Amino acid sequence: MNCLVNQTARFFKRPAAALAAALMLLAAACPPGFLRARDASAADLEDIGIAPIVVTAEKRAEEITRVPVSMTAIGAEQIVDERVGSIADLSLRVPNMFVSTWGSRSIAYVYVRGVGAVNNDPAVSFNVDGVSYSDLRVFNSGLYDLERIEVLRGPQGTLYGRNSLGGVVNIVTKRPGDETRFGFGQSVGRYNDLSSTFYLRTPVVGDKLYFGLSGERGSRDGYVRDENLGRDVDYRENYNLRTRLRFTPTERIDVEGSFDFEKVRDGAYPLQDLDSMAANPRRTSFDYPAFDRRLSRGGSLRVGVGLDALDVVSISAYRDFANLAVSDQDFSPLDFLRTSDDYRDKQLTQELRFSSPDDPDSTFKWLLGFYYFRRVRDEILDYEFGPAFAAAMSAFEYVNRADSTVKNRGAAVFGQATKTFGENFDLTLGLRHEHERSDVRYFERNIGDAGGFPVASLPGFEDKRLDGGRSDSELLPKIQLDYRFSERLMVYGSAARGFRSGGFNTSVNSLAASEFGFGPEHSMNYELGFKSNLWGGRLRLSGAVFSIDIRDQQVVRMTALGETVVQNAGRSQSRGLELEASALLGAGFELEAGLGLARARYRRYEDPVLGLDYAGNHPTLTPGATYSLSLQHTLPVFSSTRLFGRDGGLSWVNRADLRGVGPFYWDDANTSRESGYVVVNFSTGLRSDNLSLTFFVRNLFDKKYDAVSFAHQLFPSPLAELGPPRTFGASLRADF
Repeated sequence: MNCLVNQTARFFKRPAAALAAALMLLAAACPPGFLRARDASAADLEDIGIAPIVVTAEKRAEEITRVPVSMTAIGAEQIVDERVGSIADLSLRVPNMFVSTWGSRSIAYVYVRGVGAVNNDPAVSFNVDGVSYSDLRVFNSGLYDLERIEVLRGPQGTLYGRNSLGGVVNIVTKRPGDETRFGFGQSVGRYNDLSSTFYLRTPVVGDKLYFGLSGERGSRDGYVRDENLGRDVDYRENYNLRTRLRFTPTERIDVEGSFDFEKVRDGAYPLQDLDSMAANPRRTSFDYPAFDRRLSRGGSLRVGVGLDALDVVSISAYRDFANLAVSDQDFSPLDFLRTSDDYRDKQLTQELRFSSPDDPDSTFKWLLGFYYFRRVRDEILDYEFGPAFAAAMSAFEYVNRADSTVKNRGAAVFGQATKTFGENFDLTLGLRHEHERSDVRYFERNIGDAGGFPVASLPGFEDKRLDGGRSDSELLPKIQLDYRFSERLMVYGSAARGFRSGGFNTSVNSLAASEFGFGPEHSMNYELGFKSNLWGGRLRLSGAVFSIDIRDQQVVRMTALGETVVQNAGRSQSRGLELEASALLGAGFELEAGLGLARARYRRYEDPVLGLDYAGNHPTLTPGATYSLSLQHTLPVFSSTRLFGRDGGLSWVNRADLRGVGPFYWDDANTSRESGYVVVNFSTGLRSDNLSLTFFVRNLFDKKYDAVSFAHQLFPSPLAELGPPRTFGASLRADF
């Protein structure tokens, strides 16, 4: 315990100045005498409490303080207040969650408690309205018109299956209902940052048929300027649309069909070597404009039937996306090397669940489910060696092409049951059997001409074909105990097994046969935690300690040209804690705080290619600490006013957010270290029941930190990309 206290003190020394500045800004925004006016007695606040959050983390609706899982849930109003528009924004809010997004929106390395993925299958499950997104390239999609976001930490294999050994992110969008609601939002900011949103939810036929439509359009200039091409490198543009039709012929039947669409057109990869970055930050000089194009779409059909003895839910879904990423891989004004990655992914999923009816008085709850999926991934990866390469190497221009297809199919049966003993003690047992089959075809060839002869006819340039297949079957058990001392305090403990299937390294050229495949990853997670609702409902406090043992961890080795190859390490371990608090400090004064501490180490890991022993080193992208603090003050201006035909109050809302990340490493050798950093955001504005005007600033102190850093054989210093600079703007929202 003393070790944890010392770590906490050490990690919080550096952000103290930033936190003090944020508090001063909030105090400055409050009128004189505010703190005295808000020093309310318990009697004044007895009717005030934190609004309960109902989550579906365990596939049934429950209040968050009754769910014995370490998790963070963010409601619709908080999402708007905190301006959570992407998974990167979300990660800064969740203890022990870290997401590295860089280069383009198709790159999102998601880690929870030191467990994550780079370019292999995800270790954290990402779900939207019950449909799993199987590829990391679509995790960084636009988040809009949301009901809530749930982040579960630790293995959730029993209910969520494959690739959830690090945790689960559940995105829940708003559903149409009996009431007609519509609205829009418009945001403008620095770098010509424009974002427009809208929604409409309305009944079509009485209480039987409902329709919903929502969308988002965003664009901005780049943060980085290419001085050779005379254009921004990392501009952004996206179009999103979601529509749904809901049918409730009876009180027991709920059928909903949905379709969503996203189109992304981005500039990409604004990388600099660290020496150039120090002299001239946010400036590059390439010979070819990099870009990223993505088209993602999907549809689902959800059918829910409530019977006397059980509830039945079926979710059928189809998703596909195409992604084309082109980059100047030598990151210089010379036409030396370019890459083109044309990636297509299609998946079909089916989940069928049977569960006991939601009855708060029941002493036995159960769930039984079946899951099936098929997935096909096609990729063409080109390395184009241009005139500068030919001149420097006394060789010739040519294209090295890797063409691959991976087919996956799998099925699972799972169940979970909870028995209540007495009135306060619950025992939960869960088990899932998972089976998956993967088949791959990989064909590498060289295209070009060398003095009148095909390149492929030269020694060392022959065509290469690698085909393979593998099957993985796993049992994923879970045991969980929880005891409720009262409605105010619950303690729990759990043990769960995690699993991530093996795979193949197809997103790389010049692949050696020995590096073609990699095996599955396994983990055991042990967790003790508590959840409480104190101070008359004005303080919600939760915490957990955990220990994760990981065997055959899938780690990433960076090649000299910046490619990534997945291989299995021996063993690693991650231990730590999480604390979260929500409090009403007085009428109109709200606080949100979170802390995550993690200590992850490789226990056994020898790199077979480089011949290095990494035992005792820290895994990549695992900060020693993550922390957040948010203070929001709502001051009534008018108790009653009428705007656009609606009666309601008008309030002045001020908010300060601090998000901190402790030190971590970019490589397994622990030679490239990112120092801890703190980002402070601030906003102020007016809000009524249906209108709001907000002025905001993000990264208030313009903190400079690396979004990525890695060694490259063409540069003496590592390549890196800076995180977003200070931005500011205003947003207008209207809800009717």
